[in-house]
Amino acid sequence: FSPKTTLRGPRLTPLENPNSLLRILQELTAHAARGTADFRWAFGLLANLSRHSDNALLIGLTGIPRMAIENVSLSKIDASEWKTNSLEDFSLYLLLHLAEATKDGLQGALEVVEPIMRNDSGIQGLKATMICAFLELPWEKFPNYGVIAAGAVSELMGNTFERTGKKRVYNDNDFQLRTAVSAYAALASAAFKADSENNSVVHTKVMALPTSVALLFQIINAIALHWGDDDGDQTFETYHWDIKAGDLAVGAVMSLLPALLEAEDPPRQSMGTQQACAELSKVFVFFSKKTSSIAVKARAAEVAEKLTESASGSALPLLEASYDLWHHGT
Repeated sequence: FSPKTTLRGPRLTPLENPNSLLRILQELTAHAARGTADFRWAFGLLANLSRHSDNALLIGLTGIPRMAIENVSLSKIDASEWKTNSLEDFSLYLLLHLAEATKDGLQGALEVVEPIMRNDSGIQGLKATMICAFLELPWEKFPNYGVIAAGAVSELMGNTFERTGKKRVYNDNDFQLRTAVSAYAALASAAFKADSENNSVVHTKVMALPTSVALLFQIINAIALHWGDDDGDQTFETYHWDIKAGDLAVGAVMSLLPALLEAEDPPRQSMGTQQACAELSKVFVFFSKKTSSIAVKARAAEVAEKLTESASGSALPLLEASYDLWHHGT
């Protein structure tokens, strides 16, 4: 964001440097007319730059997020008819990346994007759903008890993991794996919070579909296996196998544990459950040694411990089914 400076003075941050790309884009968006190509492509560039979390944090400290919210709210076109690379499309991408990184500057965003989530089943509705998850929309406000959001984000998580798109909806490089897993983790956290408030294990079961949980296991294991194999070189593979995505997947599993560890009624012993607990415990211990986050190390170790404790208990149908899907898919 900030150009190189000479050795004569201290290096200025992008926010301090009036000649930084951030300040130039801020000036452009503040003074260019909303309907012009310059204004639209400025938001296109901002949407791209904000894919990097450090850039998103800086953008959040400017007046740009407010303008992106206005771009969406002032649109006279239905979200389902927004064209790729339109001002609205760029602005919603920007809001998505900002919401993933920070809530700074996003006051009023929920009121604008929630109707899009409810009324659009395409890419704009998917982006709006993830923004709502990042901005901690209460679980009960997601349509159809969270079923639609859980399915759409889980599908996106699988497609980004496999590096494939969805025909006529999004391409294989429209979303990062980290963003998809982060949105799923945010939804899982919202479901867990709703269950905690009602002392139940209802909403986490919506998120803990065996196909989705198996995918989380696959992501955690794959990232642990791939992370660090490039000796520090920043390649596309490094970018895809982002350890942050693994960290977020661990957090999602942690939120879903009440559903995954719910015993069958009536209780019965199961060799399948014992095997699942033993194998998955090893995966989480292995991941805890790869991540640099102290908090995630603790979470992964706690998940491994709870799995080990559950191995000798009653059958755990959801966990067993999720493990079987993951095990047979690897």
